[in-house]
Amino acid sequence: MAVYREYFSGASVDFLTSAADLSGCPAHERTEFALFGRSNVGKSSFLNHIFESKKLVRVSREPGKTRLLNFFSFTDEISFVDLPGYGYARVSKKDRADWSGMIASYCEQRENLAGLIWLLDYRRERGTTIDREAANWLATLGIPVFVVLTKSDKLNRKERQKKSAFSERGF
Repeated sequence: MAVYREYFSGASVDFLTSAADLSGCPAHERTEFALFGRSNVGKSSFLNHIFESKKLVRVSREPGKTRLLNFFSFTDEISFVDLPGYGYARVSKKDRADWSGMIASYCEQRENLAGLIWLLDYRRERGTTIDREAANWLATLGIPVFVVLTKSDKLNRKERQKKSAFSERGF
């Protein structure tokens, strides 16, 4: 934990732009790391946390509030991209399909993308159909995927110990 704090603490992070498709993505040379995960898993909160800000990225309790590719500059060389979530959101099937296509084209075609940070809710059971499909798709991309488990603070001590035993066996 201390290592990332040293690296990110006091960093100047700025919102760059939002894009609805690849043509709207910034034309820069920055290496990009994108946050990927289910709706409401905590992608926006994660960015606020690592950059020690409560206002950098808007967060909501309601799934599906992030609807665009949101770009944030971290340094002159690195950007983070907050992607819309997959799975449940109170939106039309068409909107969900559009998001899915936007995420897929960004992840499959964006040359600047160096890695995905896949956020998974620690409270959820692993191996759901949608998460297996996501894992299989991510494996085809040929880019590094870093898994971050979120929301462990929502569990009591006994629940965390039980989940920890499962996690040690590979989820």
